[in-house]
Amino acid sequence: MNTPTTSAEVLFQRSHARKLKASKRITPARKLTRSSPSERDEQALNEAVLLNWLGQQPVVYHRIYVDITGGVVAAVWLSHVIDRLPMIGRDSQVTSGMSADPGNADFDLSDSDCEEATGISAEQQVLCRKLLAARGLLSERVAFDRASSGKAIHGCYTIHMSKLSELLRDASRPLAEAMLGHVAKVAGVGALLRAA
Repeated sequence: MNTPTTSAEVLFQRSHARKLKASKRITPARKLTRSSPSERDEQALNEAVLLNWLGQQPVVYHRIYVDITGGVVAAVWLSHVIDRLPMIGRDSQVTSGMSADPGNADFDLSDSDCEEATGISAEQQVLCRKLLAARGLLSERVAFDRASSGKAIHGCYTIHMSKLSELLRDASRPLAEAMLGHVAKVAGVGALLRAA
């Protein structure tokens, strides 16, 4: 073995030695097959935890929807629906029983699909929809499945986007007023500084 001559070579050899030592601590996959069942179970559980944690999309929602809907769960449900709307139009097998209104967004969503994506149980979804309907944001509609000769199906809804827009504007008014007040104060300070 060559003796290092520069400090860079010394650092490289130390780094290489640390990596070599660390690689010996890693259990190769072929060795796992000879390990005990409890070690394999623990390894499988650790991998499952990582897949569940990192392999799923996080559930996100818009904070202002809490103020509009009256609850976090309803806000998550509404955010999920609004986020899915562009996909729903392409993938939907449902035809609307209502006339198309540009202020509305028609969609179908099963309880099981929503629960899989958000974790909101079917019972909680019923409460969410009631909250949204009470605020004029949602209505249930009768729709017909194209694939089964026009059979009426459930899980078909209309989001009233114009009402959502109205509620968003109302909820945003205090922030707009605060922003205007701040601008007026800054302008007043600027005028005072110019006068001085």
